[in-house]
Parts: sequence; C-alpha cells; structure tokens
Amino acid sequence: MPGTINGIGTHYYGKKNLHVRTAICGACQRQGNLSSYDTRLWFVVVFIPIIPLGRKRIIDQCPSCTRHRVADADAFEQAKQLQISAGLDQYRRQPSADSAIGLHAQLLAFHEIDQAADFRRTALERFPRHAGLRVGLAHQLEDASEYAEASGLYEAALGLEPDLPAARTGVAFRKMANGDLDEARVLLNFAEVPGAGGEHNLAPIDILAGHYQRAGRHRETLELAAHLLRELPEIGRQHAFRAFVGRSEKALGVTESILPERKHSVRGLFRAEGSEYPAWQRWAMIGGLGLGLLTIGLAANNEYIRRHRVLNVVNACGVPVEVSLDGGAARTLSNRGTIPIAEGKHRLRITGPVDQTVDVDLEASYWDRWFKKPVWVLNPGDEAVLDQKSIYYAKNPRPSTHRLIVGAPFTAFPHIDYPFESPPESIEGTSRALRSRRPSWSGPRGTTPKRSWRLWPRTVSPHRPLANVGSAVVRFRMNS
Repeated sequence: MPGTINGIGTHYYGKKNLHVRTAICGACQRQGNLSSYDTRLWFVVVFIPIIPLGRKRIIDQCPSCTRHRVADADAFEQAKQLQISAGLDQYRRQPSADSAIGLHAQLLAFHEIDQAADFRRTALERFPRHAGLRVGLAHQLEDASEYAEASGLYEAALGLEPDLPAARTGVAFRKMANGDLDEARVLLNFAEVPGAGGEHNLAPIDILAGHYQRAGRHRETLELAAHLLRELPEIGRQHAFRAFVGRSEKALGVTESILPERKHSVRGLFRAEGSEYPAWQRWAMIGGLGLGLLTIGLAANNEYIRRHRVLNVVNACGVPVEVSLDGGAARTLSNRGTIPIAEGKHRLRITGPVDQTVDVDLEASYWDRWFKKPVWVLNPGDEAVLDQKSIYYAKNPRPSTHRLIVGAPFTAFPHIDYPFESPPESIEGTSRALRSRRPSWSGPRGTTPKRSWRLWPRTVSPHRPLANVGSAVVRFRMNS
C-alpha cells in the first residue's frame, strides 16, 4: 500500500473502469462497497505527483480499512483476456456443466459481473435439468456475496434433485438465516445418520447447533452435539466445543455431561486451535512454565557460583606453607595462591613454618552472588599486612585513603572488583555517562567521582620482604 510522510511518498491518482460490489472485506470482515478500478501510482512531493511509477489495478478496496489487493494493470488485463478466452474456447469445444462452472468462475474472478450474468443465463438454458450446475454456480455467487441469486439456484437444484446433499445444505443455510431451524434440520438429516462423518462434511450440523443454542433450544443443541461427538470423537478435547456444550448443559441443569473426561496434554498448551485449554489458561500456563524454567536456571547458576569460590592465600612467612582444606590433601603455597572452595564453614590446617588451624565461614547472600565480588583472604601465621586503599575518580578527586589490616588470620571482604591487581589510572567517559552509573560520594558540583579500593599485602619488616602483588577496585559507592 502506498504511503506518505509529511506529504512525501507514493500515492494513487485517477480511477478508471470502476466496479463496485457489496461484499465482506477479507481484512476487517466488515460488509461494504468494495471498489475495483484502474489507477496510476505516483511518487509525490507535498502530495504533488512528480514521478509516475506505473499503472495499477486496485482490487476490492475496502471503504472501512482501505485494505486492497493490487496488480500491474497491463498484466492484469492480459491475464484476464488470456484466461477468459481459454475458458470460452474450452466451453465451445466441450460444452458441459463442469466447463461452464469453470468459465463462470473466471468471469467472476476478473469482476466481469455483467458478462458472468449473461453467461449464467445461457448455461442454465442449455442445461435446464442439471442440478450440479446450479449448485456450482450458487457456490460461486455466494463467494461474490450475491446471496439472493445463489439462494434461488439452490432451491432450483433441490427441486431437480431432492436428495443432492449440496443442494439440501445450501437451502438449509437459507432456512437457518430465516430462523426456520426445524426445516433446516430436516434438510440436513442425511448428515445425522450413523457414519455420516465419513461421507459428509458435518460443519452444517455444527452451525445448526449454534443456531439452536442462540434460540434457547438447548435440548436440540445437545442432541446435535452428541451426534458430532459420536462421529468426530476428537472434538471432545477442544476447549471451544466443550465450552459450547457446557453452556447448554448448564441451561438445562444436566448433572451428567455428554463430554468425555478431559485429557490434558502439553501439546495442547502450544496449539491455538483445537486446544483443550482456554486461551487465558494456555497463556498463564506457558508464562508460568517459562517463569519456572527461568527460576530453575537462575537457581542453578546461583548454586554453581556458591560451589565454585576461591580462597586467596597470602603467605608472608618467607618459606612455603602447606594448607589442607577440611582434612584433604595439602597444597603447597610459596607466596600467594588460591584454593578452590565452596561457601560454608571450613577448617584450614596450615603447616610448615607455622602450625595453625583456622576455622572460616565463607558466606554471601543469594543476590550478592550475582551483584558482588567477595574476596576471602587467608593469612598464614598472621604475617602479612593487608592494605585496603580507597581511590576516587573525579575531575577534582579526593586523596586516596588506606586501611591496614594487621594480625588477622582470615579476612572477608564483601566486594572487591580487581583483587590483587592494579586499578586503572583513569576512567574514560562523559560526565553524564559516569553519573548514570551512580558513583556515590559527596564532593564539588560538576565532578564525576568513582571510589575504589585497593587491596594488597605489604611487608612488615625489612627482614621479611614481600613484593606488591596487586590491587583491586571495589564497586561504586555514592551519596547524592
């Protein structure tokens, strides 16, 4: 479909060979005067046509939603001439009811309404006793929304061949529309015999049951529904059919339902049509299933994090130490290293230059396992001194601060961004971007700070030197 923005885009101009018919729009399902015509598509500027983009044939443009089909006008005209000519030749060579129905369909498809009406009269005069021809033409007229003439053809076909199912069905639909439900049921009795589901389409029976229910005749509704269940047992699992039957059973006060026991299935959750679940229940269950899977995945990831922690060992004794976790195999550490460990209470046995037992409790909350980086440090013999340094990043930063940790065999830090490695000298980014990360601090207006902490072991005395093993940056803290 063409469209414009501020008057620039594409637009149709002109209408030739206009044909209007009253029918139901295939897009919005509203009845209206659908228009078909030849026009030209233009590229427009301020709605002024500038560049022609070709002749088009607009087909069945709806006045309500403006939806339509479009074809190249020249190609449409050529196809119309070729197909109608081929149909005429076929009918002239082999004049039969089938070829007449085919040619009539071609004429209606290309909206040659007058020509189709003339041909229809000619064909009916040529085959005055052919009920099948009248039924076929009536079907095509119904598709073209010519219901009045279609009804007459169904009546004529029924008069010629009273047992023809298609004729009986066509007349039955007219009876339903007029409210003559019992007469329609008599016409459709061929579809109520046992085994009819294997020979006939039972949709008319379903539609008749709907008319009975809307008329408040629930006993007849349940009779037809029971027949549908016998012939097509699978519909007993469909939510729409079950709800339909349930309304009539409730209206009659039936205590024993004709419906089979509902069999739930996972496949029914993902089937829009023919599902045994109502739409709201399907979406609720799908949403709950998705939420459950997400919860299980998050819980599994959280448990994985809990089980796969590391314990940092800072050895300032000057000689290697051996560390045993919960009575397991000892691990030799010369300077600094890590030990895989899970959260919880543990007993660490340190041997070598010192003989020490340390009970530790590694613990982090459920949410902190995703949003924080705790660091646990074991200090054999209490020999190392840990330096926690706070660093501020800002246009006019505050001086860094230190916190020395002395004589602690085990220290737990709630959050360290870069354990034992150097923090960056500066942070690049706009002032707005840095403020959006909400570093918390108090300082001069217009600055964009970030406070961080360094963590490193320091030497206690010249005879026990220990090189700097790094630093760390912890998460932002802000006071606005």
